[in-house]
Amino acid sequence: MTSVAIVVNSLGMGGAERSASNLSLLLHDAGYDVHVIAVWNNKFYPHGGTYDAIQQRSGLLRKLQMAREFKRLLVNYKVTQVIDYRTRVNALKERSFQSYIYRGLRTIYTVHSANEALYLPSKARKILMGVNDFVFVSQDTHDRLAPQFPSVPSHVVYNWMKLDELDALSRKRLPPEAPQKYILWFGRLDDDTKDISGICKAYMNSDLPDQDIHLMILGDGPSRMKLMKDHMHPMIDFRDAVDNPYPFVAKAVATIINSRFEGLPTVVVESLHLGTFVIAKDDIPGIGELVMDGVNGILFSEGDGNLTEVLNQINEHATSLEDGVGLPPDLESRLDKNYIAAQWQAILSQHTS
Repeated sequence: MTSVAIVVNSLGMGGAERSASNLSLLLHDAGYDVHVIAVWNNKFYPHGGTYDAIQQRSGLLRKLQMAREFKRLLVNYKVTQVIDYRTRVNALKERSFQSYIYRGLRTIYTVHSANEALYLPSKARKILMGVNDFVFVSQDTHDRLAPQFPSVPSHVVYNWMKLDELDALSRKRLPPEAPQKYILWFGRLDDDTKDISGICKAYMNSDLPDQDIHLMILGDGPSRMKLMKDHMHPMIDFRDAVDNPYPFVAKAVATIINSRFEGLPTVVVESLHLGTFVIAKDDIPGIGELVMDGVNGILFSEGDGNLTEVLNQINEHATSLEDGVGLPPDLESRLDKNYIAAQWQAILSQHTS
């Protein structure tokens, strides 16, 4: 049995974290000996196989102890291949992973965002040339970043998202205090990358508050308190993250995304699967693989007033899109669990000695 380590920042809230969680379950079901190793012990999502978290320490000597602990786990589990889900912003740390912690192992680095500074920073490019494979979560992200590493084999594998479970989950009742009509943003509240403030401003400049259509912000994250302070209004409904957001998604007039960086936005896939159309900025990486403008969603260009104009026409959009909302047919097949499992098995089999 092939022993595979999935190395993550954590299994806490976030799209990459949820993707790692799902991959651990998928590979475990496929018969791999899976070991999830987290840099920080923050666990929200389930996992397949074993789970270990490295105890964080400060100071040079203690960081060396962390590296030894990491290496010991890989050796004890007889790991031969590593799927690395971490963000990579520190060149010195990346050198320690490549030259010591992962030495002698086959390494597969995943890239979950077109934000180059997070996953493939230029200051660590020479070090990252030593990776065995890159796996990108969308064709768009691959096409933007893979050419920088011409000697490293690269693949496009969409995240497995358990779409078959969403329909039953979405039929749960909403809380009684939930608004009757609302547009929805949901995910991790990180305003630097998600530009939730831009959505709040466009909403307040639109006609929607006067039409009694609320803006619901569903999630937790580092920007939550500031967003609530800056955009507190009776028509903007901030709600804590929940285990099951899908009733909110299914019953929304539309979901909205305004991110500066993405890979393949999970919230868009889930929304379209549940029949809720998406309003999205047209330059979000990966969005062109999901949203067909005027068919299953509305795309808008960045610029003052563009999103507000789309929101002002939301009722017309809802009527015109009513029969076309869903995932593109070719994408549906590529998100199938068996298809994605076969892709990962093919990548891992190349590395079996």
